[in-house]
Amino acid sequence: MIGYVHSSGRGGIRALLQTFLVISVFMSSFDREAFILKCGELRKSAKFIDVTLKFADHLTSQNLPVIFDVRHLSLLLGSDAVTLATRVEDAYKPFWIRKKGGGKRLILAPECELRRVQRWINETILKVIPLHECVHGFRNGRSIVSNARPHSSHEVVLNVDLKSFFHSVYQLRVYGIFRSLGYGERVSRILARLTTVRLPPKMATEMKAVPFFKSGMAVLPQGAPTSPAIANIAARGLDSRFSGYALKHGLVYSRYADDITFSGAKEKMPSLSFLVQVVKEEGFWINFAKYRRLGRQHRQVVTGLVVNDGVRVARTIKREIWTHLYFARKYGPLNHLAQRRIKKGAFRDWLLGNILFIKSVEPEVAQRMRAQFDAIDWSF
Repeated sequence: MIGYVHSSGRGGIRALLQTFLVISVFMSSFDREAFILKCGELRKSAKFIDVTLKFADHLTSQNLPVIFDVRHLSLLLGSDAVTLATRVEDAYKPFWIRKKGGGKRLILAPECELRRVQRWINETILKVIPLHECVHGFRNGRSIVSNARPHSSHEVVLNVDLKSFFHSVYQLRVYGIFRSLGYGERVSRILARLTTVRLPPKMATEMKAVPFFKSGMAVLPQGAPTSPAIANIAARGLDSRFSGYALKHGLVYSRYADDITFSGAKEKMPSLSFLVQVVKEEGFWINFAKYRRLGRQHRQVVTGLVVNDGVRVARTIKREIWTHLYFARKYGPLNHLAQRRIKKGAFRDWLLGNILFIKSVEPEVAQRMRAQFDAIDWSF
């Protein structure tokens, strides 16, 4: 199809693209009749119209935007896609944040223009692509609670963590995703470049521990708005195989980003060798340090929530919040923080945020906490 587009002449296709810029941006579907009418005005051949419409129909049948070529992509983005793609390495600001379990995580924050373009790609293309029902991370209406709930009150809970989840998805895989949707080679290549980046030297060195990573690879950056959706799409094969195994053996399977969970009967649980094989074949790698297989005699945790009997917030977290509420009310927030030598910036917001989190899991407990919170003198 791309060949026919280019063979029709630069002036003709440019006029065609300009005509459909508004349609592509502001309409939810491709207007075939208006397209055919415009092609007639430009005296396009029947073969050109037929091939072009087949290309457009394939995309619109998936609720995806029609993108004829890179020039059309630039019009839709409101930015020169090629220029932006060539300087993508300089369009990120790196910084490190601390992980809850210790260590640091590299965040690559895209600059304003690249972030705007990535949001367009995310909203118009990536979010339209269907995911397996077992996926709960980075999806509207899903949460760690919806991910944990199906695993409640089971004999065994098995947790598997994927190592370097985003960084395991390299540019060639991203290119393949866009091509599989039906986009042309050049458009897919530019979209892949706009959503991946080469890692800084220090991070690239750490990634050498992952077998399939090669120096100089461009991968999904943690910090780009497109990375979560692309990573989920890249893991569709993994989800399909594991959910199929779970269905066959009467187990429950779910995935929240890089956290994989199976639950059910002990004798039906997948072996570690099977998990390693499937994960590796699907282009990911297991973080063996976080592999857990827990029976009911242990505290079974799924994405930070206890699921032995229902879904609950860990007692240690609730106990900490109750302690802060009691002493902050008794002595006042400032005296409480000073006496206990606590350095929590924006203590009020931190405390309220934890109560709201608990509310999403245990609303009755959170209601009592909120009553205590409202009774504290916050006048300072």
